[in-house]
Amino acid sequence: MNHSPAPNIFETDDWEVGQGQIDGAHHIVRMRSTLPSLADQELFSKLIIVTWRYESEESGMPDSDTHRRMQRFEDALESGTEARGTAFQAVSITGAGRKEWRYYAADTDAFMGSLNQDLRGHEEHPLEIASFLDPEWNALREFHSRSAQ
Repeated sequence: MNHSPAPNIFETDDWEVGQGQIDGAHHIVRMRSTLPSLADQELFSKLIIVTWRYESEESGMPDSDTHRRMQRFEDALESGTEARGTAFQAVSITGAGRKEWRYYAADTDAFMGSLNQDLRGHEEHPLEIASFLDPEWNALREFHSRSAQ
């Protein structure tokens, strides 16, 4: 599939992946390597956390079918919500029976409308969505400080 360049607040599309313990359980964290400009951090100050709880295998990771469904969900938001410049994924965390995506948006209602548009025709997903004001982007910075240790 050939996409035209998407608007992006990140200078590069570089990601880091790490593994570790969070609250005593094994997790995989995927995060943006850099932060956007201060102006973009201020504009995209709404942290939206999308959580998908799943029955986990002994490892705490999703089974292959659940993983494929999660990937289709993430791909839909990347080609829709992110490509439209509505919100940008900064972090995803998988482990202990849940996957969490951390998005930053300028407007929570616009994000919800975009998400609903992206998921038309998809099977129903077990999503929990919460929104917070995070102009300092602490939900990404916390992992940058951990990876620097």
